[in-house]
Amino acid sequence: MRELAVELSPLVRVNGVAPATVIQGSAMFPRDRVIASLAKYKIPIRGRTSDSLTTKLAQFYADRTLTKSPITPGDQAEAIFLLLTNRLSKPPARSLPWMAASRAFLPVMNRDLSDRSFFNRKT
Repeated sequence: MRELAVELSPLVRVNGVAPATVIQGSAMFPRDRVIASLAKYKIPIRGRTSDSLTTKLAQFYADRTLTKSPITPGDQAEAIFLLLTNRLSKPPARSLPWMAASRAFLPVMNRDLSDRSFFNRKT
């Protein structure tokens, strides 16, 4: 992404969106893959519609993140819209990762965030 930003600047801004797993509306998660994923994680699938299975898998992945909230195509659209406006026009070559990242990759944040003193510490 940075290479494109250098090559295309100043005529074109190059940015990206890097969400966590997006299940809802994704062509990567047809019903058979959703069912296989649910089975892999030993999540019950009996008597469920495709939409409810997709919602269940999306929530399973979300529960493994800091925000515990599934990322939707609408969330992606908002981030993309923000990148297209001038609100984030400087600097270019930015990627917007969601803070829904897995706690395993954020050991400093793997704590009880209800303890607000963490946010008030002096650096």
